[in-house]
Amino acid sequence: MSLFSRIQITTLAYALAIILGLFAFGFAGVAAYIALNDYFEPQLAALLTAIAYLLLALLILAVAKILNRPAEKASLRYREGQTSGSQQADELQMILEKLSDSVLADLIKKHPGKSLATTLAAGVIFGYSQEARTIVKSAFKQYFDET
Repeated sequence: MSLFSRIQITTLAYALAIILGLFAFGFAGVAAYIALNDYFEPQLAALLTAIAYLLLALLILAVAKILNRPAEKASLRYREGQTSGSQQADELQMILEKLSDSVLADLIKKHPGKSLATTLAAGVIFGYSQEARTIVKSAFKQYFDET
């Protein structure tokens, strides 16, 4: 049997298991409602069944959050990778210092809100418009190409 066939069969089995599990939870809810209906009014029995489902969902989310906690080793790896990150930050700072203009820096210091809004607007425009990106790319190639 090929790998593709095994993946198809496994996917089908998981899909059927999930569907049957959902039916089982549904019928368990109906059974709980019917059982509670003997002791409480129908509205209260439905409310108690819904609360039980909600508590079960919250329990599942809490267990998933506990299981997906990052390990301690990940923080050690982050600290080790921080040196290369600081080197990259230093390189970026050197590049920005070469490209900085004192007039532009003074303008940003005088009008930080307008500078932020302009940068945000430019990001949105360049993020959504392919035409704007091509114009900027061609301008950069024309003015900054060192070949």
